Amino acid sequence: MGTFDGVPTVRDAVAQEWCRVLEVEDVNEMDNFFEAGGDSLTAVELVERLETRLGQPIPVDSLFLDGTFGALLKSCQHPGVRPERES
Repeated sequence: MGTFDGVPTVRDAVAQEWCRVLEVEDVNEMDNFFEAGGDSLTAVELVERLETRLGQPIPVDSLFLDGTFGALLKSCQHPGVRPERES
């Protein structure tokens, strides 16, 4: 995972927390939180951890509308942008 002057990128932070909460080794953009074993409680835990770590509000429905890592990452990188419902 890349860093800028030793500081983890947003992608690094989201990936680390995702892997920690789901107890997985790695994640890619298309991984689905719920298919990987997540549930509503772990979704709230992940969002709370990310809000603390990134210092910004993250809508928990980011995971419920489109449960992919890529969609959550976009929500973290662009606060206020909400993912579209997965079809």
